[in-house]
Amino acid sequence: MDENKQEKKVLGRDDFLNMPEPEIREHFCKALNATVYLKEIDALDYENYTRSLLEFKTDKNGNTSFEYRPEGMRLKFLVRCLCDANGNRLFKEDEYELLGHTLSGRNSRAVQELYEKSVEINGGNEEDLEKNLNTDQEGGSNSD
Repeated sequence: MDENKQEKKVLGRDDFLNMPEPEIREHFCKALNATVYLKEIDALDYENYTRSLLEFKTDKNGNTSFEYRPEGMRLKFLVRCLCDANGNRLFKEDEYELLGHTLSGRNSRAVQELYEKSVEINGGNEEDLEKNLNTDQEGGSNSD
């Protein structure tokens, strides 16, 4: 076998079902002067997050289109990432406004700091996340 060729591993169902648990990180939030836990979100959470930023409409012919609605984008991501030491969410998906009022009322810089750290934990930076969301919304119609 050629040294330059690497053996390819093919993942099966059991490999997917035995993936490592999402990472949980402790983060000292300077804006809040307190420690919080943030976690990686799974693929389903990311899909639900993306969907929460889109407004779907179906016309009389059954064609579906969507419009990008970034309102609450950072807070909607944060409610999926803020957790306790065991990885249990602190907020439900629909509580992003509650979180926003709480954080913004005390220190709006906390939203940005926690959002940036959450995006980093989830393998990217803010520009990557926004680019992915913009890519997901291109071709905004679906007739499936």
